[in-house]
Amino acid sequence: MDRQIINRRYRLERKIGDGATAEVFLGFDIVLNRRVAIKVLRVQYAANRAFRIRFEREAQNAARLSHPNIISIYDVGEDHRAPYIVMEYLEGQTLREIIDAEGPFHPDDVAVLVEQVAAGLDFAHANGLIHRDIKPQNILVDRHGLAKIVDFGIAKGLSDSSLTETGSSLGTVRYISPEQASGLMATPESDIYALGVVAYEMLTGQLPFEADSAVGIAMRHLNDPPPDPTEINPDAPPEAADIVLQALEKNPARRFPTAGAFARALTDWRLYQASRRLAAKLVPQPTAAEAPDAVRPDLFETVPSIRSLEGSTRTEQLAPPQEFVGPAPPGAGRRGGRSWIAGLAVLALAAALLWYGFDLSDRLDTKGGEPEATATSQSAAEISDGPTATATALPTAASTQTAAAALVTVPELIGASRVDAEGALTAAGLTARFNDPESSDTLPEGAVISQTPAGGTSLAEGQEVELTLSAGPAPVDLGSLGVDGRPRDEVVDELTSAGLDVVLVEEGSATVPEGDVIRLEPNEEARPGDEVSVFVSVGDKVLVPASLQGQPLARARAALEDLGLKVSGEIAVPRSTLASAGIDDPAAQGITDGDVVGIQDNGARFGGWIDSGTSVTLIYYDENLAEPTIAPSA
Repeated sequence: MDRQIINRRYRLERKIGDGATAEVFLGFDIVLNRRVAIKVLRVQYAANRAFRIRFEREAQNAARLSHPNIISIYDVGEDHRAPYIVMEYLEGQTLREIIDAEGPFHPDDVAVLVEQVAAGLDFAHANGLIHRDIKPQNILVDRHGLAKIVDFGIAKGLSDSSLTETGSSLGTVRYISPEQASGLMATPESDIYALGVVAYEMLTGQLPFEADSAVGIAMRHLNDPPPDPTEINPDAPPEAADIVLQALEKNPARRFPTAGAFARALTDWRLYQASRRLAAKLVPQPTAAEAPDAVRPDLFETVPSIRSLEGSTRTEQLAPPQEFVGPAPPGAGRRGGRSWIAGLAVLALAAALLWYGFDLSDRLDTKGGEPEATATSQSAAEISDGPTATATALPTAASTQTAAAALVTVPELIGASRVDAEGALTAAGLTARFNDPESSDTLPEGAVISQTPAGGTSLAEGQEVELTLSAGPAPVDLGSLGVDGRPRDEVVDELTSAGLDVVLVEEGSATVPEGDVIRLEPNEEARPGDEVSVFVSVGDKVLVPASLQGQPLARARAALEDLGLKVSGEIAVPRSTLASAGIDDPAAQGITDGDVVGIQDNGARFGGWIDSGTSVTLIYYDENLAEPTIAPSA
C-alpha cells in the first residue's frame, strides 16, 4: 500500500513478508501504542471474490482461536479498497528460515517444536477447524523459542459440507497429505501428516518427496514410501525416525490419533519403541484370518506402557523438554554441530527406564520358575484381574484379553469446554471429576486447562479423570498501579502489557499537567480483554459541547458561562448565509429562529477544547434578517 497510515490508526513501518497474494508489514497501532503485523491483500486480488473470501476466512478462523501457539488476530478492515488483517507481531523467524540455517536437528529439538505446533493444532481441531496448510513458512518462532501457527486462509470447519476445492491447490504440495493429493476430504489426520513432513525435514534436513513438478510430488505422497530418515541423516536415532514415519503413514487411521499423541511419542522417543514391544506382549496378536488393518494403529496409546505399570518403574517423569531457541549462539556446544539440547540427565534416566522395561519384558516371557514377590509381578497380576494369578505366571490368554478390553485411552481434553470434555470421557467409558477453577492467561473461561492423567495414557474403564477448568485470566489490580499523574504512554504500555483494551478519553484538569493520566475507569480491577478507559489531561481547558449547536441562544450562552467561558458577542445570520453553507431549508434541519448555528474567536469550535476563561462569540439564525449583523454583548 502506498499510504503510510491505514484508517488513521495503523502506521506502516516496513515490509516483513511477501506472499503471492498478500504483503505483510510491521506496523504500529497509534491508539494502543503497540507493534502489530498487518497483512494486506494485494490490490490486483482485492477485486477477486475468491481471494477476498479466503482472506476474510483467515481472519474469521484465526479470530475463533485463542491459544498461545496460534497467532492472535486484533482487527480487520479495508483501506482504499484493500482488505487488511491486523495481527500479533512476533519478533523472530519462520521455521523455514531456521531449518535452512541450522538443520538438521537432534530429535529432542524437533520434539520441542512439534510439541508446540501440536498443541495449537489439537486446539484448532477441538474447535472444529483443520488448518490444511501446515508448513515451516506458516510456523513463527520468537527469540525465546515460542512457536505459533499462522495463516488460516484455507482452513475449514470439520462440519463444512465439502473440504475440497476442485481446481485449486490446497496447501503446499511438498507437505500435502495423500488424501488431499487424491482430492479426498481433509481431516485432522491431514494436519498430523503435514506436521510429520515438517518433523522429517527438521530431522534430516531434506523433504521426503521431491519431483520435477507439483503433480509429481503429489503423486509421490500418494504412492511412494518415504525414505528412512536414518539413510539421509546417519545421526538420526532409528527410534525417532520410526515415530516420524508413523506420522507419514498413507492410511490416516494408522497415523497418531492426535497431534498431541505424535508430540508425546517424539518427546519420549527413547522409550517409545520399548513400550511398543512390551505392549505387544500384553495384547493378543491378530490371527492369520485377521486383515492387517485390524491391528490398532494407536497401540501405544491403548495399552499399558513401561511407565503406566504400577510399581514396575520409578514414578518420576522425564524432565520437560527445553525451549526451542532457534539458532545457537556462536561457540555454543552442539551434538555434531546440530543438537541444541543433548541433556545427559535425560539420557541417563531414559537408559535406566529402558533397562528396567526390558528386564520386565524378559520376566513376563517366563512361563515358570520360582515366585518373585516383586512390584513388577504384582502389577502384572493386578492387570490380569484374575483372582488366582500368581507373581510368576504370565496371565492366561483369556484373562489378558479381558484386561486389554477393559483398558481405554484417556482423550486429550486441554482446551475443550466442560460439556465437550464430559462427552468425550463418557464416550471413552470414563468419568469426570472437576477441581476448583483456576486462572489462565491462555485459555478462555470454562475451557480445560489441566487433566490427570494426561491424554493418551491408559486407564481401566469407569475410572475418573480429574479436570481443572479455566476461570479466565487473573484480574489486574488497577488500584495498585498508581497511574494518577503518570505520562499517558507509560500507563498505556503497562495496561496493554497486562492484556487490557485501552480507550483514551480526554478531560480538562486545572491540576494535572497536559498529557498525564487523571484516572482510570474502572479503577479497582479488570480482567485481560476488558476495556479500561484512561482519562488523559488536556490541561486547564474546557470542552465546548457539540450539543449546544442548534440550541436557543439564551440556553447556549448560559451553558458556556457555567463552563467558565465568556460570551463576548453574538452574530445574527440570515437564511441566505445558511443556504451558502448547504442548509437550504433550516426548518427541515431542526433549526428555528434564534437557534445557535456556530461559535468563533480564539479557536473555539463545537466539540473542541479551549482554554478556560476564553471569550467566544455565538452565531445564531434570524429568519427575518436580510444581512448579517453583530449583536451587542450582554
